[in-house]
Amino acid sequence: MYSSVFLSLTKRSVFLLICLSLSSLFSTSTLALSMSMSSPPPQPLVDAHAFLTSYDSAILSSPHQKDAVSFLTSTPLYSRSNLRSNILKLSSASSRTQLGICSPSAPAAVAALKSWTAALSLPKGLLHGLDVNGDPVDVGSWSGAYAKYSSGGATTFEELRRMGLGFGGLWRPGDAVLEDYDGDYRGVYLSVETEVGWGQFGVLPLDLWSDDADADAADADG
Repeated sequence: MYSSVFLSLTKRSVFLLICLSLSSLFSTSTLALSMSMSSPPPQPLVDAHAFLTSYDSAILSSPHQKDAVSFLTSTPLYSRSNLRSNILKLSSASSRTQLGICSPSAPAAVAALKSWTAALSLPKGLLHGLDVNGDPVDVGSWSGAYAKYSSGGATTFEELRRMGLGFGGLWRPGDAVLEDYDGDYRGVYLSVETEVGWGQFGVLPLDLWSDDADADAADADG
């Protein structure tokens, strides 16, 4: 009796082992087939990512790494028009676009936030940080301002606690937060998530999308 039970269990174990092996083989083959059939990212997207990666490396190794306008003035390799076209390519294909704006003042940060979100056709939400429990914040006393924006919403509980926000402060798509900033960087950090991968580039000019800035640049070239 025990031998027949043992034989039955053994057969069942072998059967299960075969099924698991076949299942694993099928899953591996399916994954390999899926990977082989997936197409590479569009070349214009790859080129745009490479261009901005090159800009990022160049400004980081420059003595003007803290100021995008000074960097562009010092090098002929990167123009505002090239930056604009490549940023537009990446942002339009990005599942989430984030901006980190380092500015000398709150009004300048808000102006940059408006121009960048408009140029990239990004969603617009609430701007947090201008009041505490309904009382206005004296942004004029700030030494500088930092604006953080996300097209995809969400934030961390640590940030909620640090900013004194409740659950109502959870970011929705297009929300931004404005904070006091005592650093000396001037420009915009751009983060994107595309088929090429995740990328962060900066700093980029605060006034990149301004026609007045183009006129100033033309005068400087002349």
